[in-house]
Amino acid sequence: PVSRKLALTEKWLVERDGASHQVISARALSSIFALVRPWDSPRILQVEYDDSTSRTYQSAQRDMVLGSILDAAHAVGNHRVYVSAEVSDGLRLLPRFAVEARRHVTTKSKIREAFFGPETIEGWHLQQLTKASKDQMSEEAGLGRIGGAALQEVINAATEFNSNIPCTGIDPETDKEKIPKVVLPLIGVLDALSREAERAPDVAAVQANAAMSTTLLQALLRLVQTSHGLALIPTIEGIMDTLLRLLRSREPFVAYWTVMVVSVVLRCPLEHRDVGIEHANKQALLASMSMNEALVDLLREERQGLAVKKDRRGSARLTDGDNGATSRPAPRGASSALSMMAVSELLEVVLCSARDSTSPERFEALVNVLGSNYDALLSMLRSPCAIIMENAALLMHTITEYAPEMAVRICDAAMSDAVVLRHFDLAIFSPAADQRFISRHLISIWMSGSTDSATKILLLKMIPAGLLEYLKMPALTLEEMDNLDLLEADESEFSAQGAGSAGSGSMRRLRAKIQ
Repeated sequence: PVSRKLALTEKWLVERDGASHQVISARALSSIFALVRPWDSPRILQVEYDDSTSRTYQSAQRDMVLGSILDAAHAVGNHRVYVSAEVSDGLRLLPRFAVEARRHVTTKSKIREAFFGPETIEGWHLQQLTKASKDQMSEEAGLGRIGGAALQEVINAATEFNSNIPCTGIDPETDKEKIPKVVLPLIGVLDALSREAERAPDVAAVQANAAMSTTLLQALLRLVQTSHGLALIPTIEGIMDTLLRLLRSREPFVAYWTVMVVSVVLRCPLEHRDVGIEHANKQALLASMSMNEALVDLLREERQGLAVKKDRRGSARLTDGDNGATSRPAPRGASSALSMMAVSELLEVVLCSARDSTSPERFEALVNVLGSNYDALLSMLRSPCAIIMENAALLMHTITEYAPEMAVRICDAAMSDAVVLRHFDLAIFSPAADQRFISRHLISIWMSGSTDSATKILLLKMIPAGLLEYLKMPALTLEEMDNLDLLEADESEFSAQGAGSAGSGSMRRLRAKIQ
């Protein structure tokens, strides 16, 4: 392999030579089609582009790289990008750059479909997935177990469905009667797979189960993005138990896609946001303390899946990642950066940006779980991924505003773990303007206490006494803050290197959410 360094700017994914740092290529973030994360190669990642080209890289921090690229692409409005384990080229019926036009559903079109079949690619794949799911449920009812050719047909149909339908979802005007016919059997298959995963006899079985589960979860994500689908999910019998088992999967990629499905259900993705559906879904899915704890638990740095050990004969066994005790077989341990990113965005939506549809009791319960498990929040603050740290800053802002006593305990823990010192250093010396802005916001939260507080005493020991006089100045207006940002960008030694600008994405996004 050739040594390369990837750099993200506001609009470009830049590839530099590892030795000379010269630019090898620069591709627009808006041209990225998908990100591929193969099961059989824990260091390999692939970036697919609209023009049918792709680039393959190796990285020890694969999930962190994928999460950063995914967030940057979404920030420029490219919301069709998603992370998958399969390359879709052999299954797509249209070029990557092409999107099937949506057709207005009429009575005549429904009659034609009833006689001659679906007229669209989406309709045909939806029909195939529905048929395969029903056949699997019928076979499972007859045999009393899941598996066999019928299950493979479901996976094949779901894979083709995912390859041809964008992750932004099916047509919102899809007939409401079609949604339950495919969603209910899919949930049933996922429930059976989640139970099988707990009894998997070896590493290969766990990974094969995880591959099938993520394929079905990706299909489910695309199916529920209609008003009927969003309203259906919380009403399905046993859905909470199924989601909890999937969230607690020993394979972080399964947990990631489960969180993505839950996030869509909790935050209406439709063009015209339905606050009523959001409120009802939050009331149903966040009523369980186990659900809240399972989500927050995914933020912990040490949750890397279960480790694999080999005995003297060379056969793989599973060990518990926390205490090393031998247990049932599991796949290789993997980074949970993608899961952390997905959960941090979900919590930000529920507690910050879409708080208007969160009831006071659900808000308080989730804040209490997050505050009680503040080590998870500290894990976010230590992450090098920009979106994770940005969401951590927003969650800290919310906790400080609504649970000040809890915020004090988190601040004390941040001081004990040197997180405060790290962000103070980043606030001044980070080459990225986004990072400086996020760290400065965190420092302003932690050091805004009384003069005899521990953080203020620490501040007195870190900076010259003359500079403390500036803390007595009145708060700056937004215009004054923008002028200082521009001045800093012009004078910074890093500005010539394109390391960040005063108006970059994270700064605008974070400032807008705080205001």
